[in-house]
Amino acid sequence: MLATIGANWFKPTDQTVTPPVIFFRINQDGSIADVRIERSSGLPFVDRAAQRAVLASSPLPPLPADFHGRVSSAFI
Repeated sequence: MLATIGANWFKPTDQTVTPPVIFFRINQDGSIADVRIERSSGLPFVDRAAQRAVLASSPLPPLPADFHGRVSSAFI
C-alpha cells in the first residue's frame, strides 16, 4: 500500500516541509474512500499532492475474503 501511494506522490525536495497526514478508508473491494487531510503541511499544494496520490492509488488489492468491514489508515 505504501509503495503504491508513494509511487503516485512527488514529494517536495525541500526537507524543511512537514509532510501532511492524509486519512482514508480502504473498503472490502480495495477502493479508497473518505480521503481527507488530518494534518496540513502548511502548504496547500503539498497537501493536495498527497491527497491526489492516495486517490490515484485506488483501487488497492481487495481485502481478504474473511475480513469484514473497512480499514482506516493514515499516510504521511
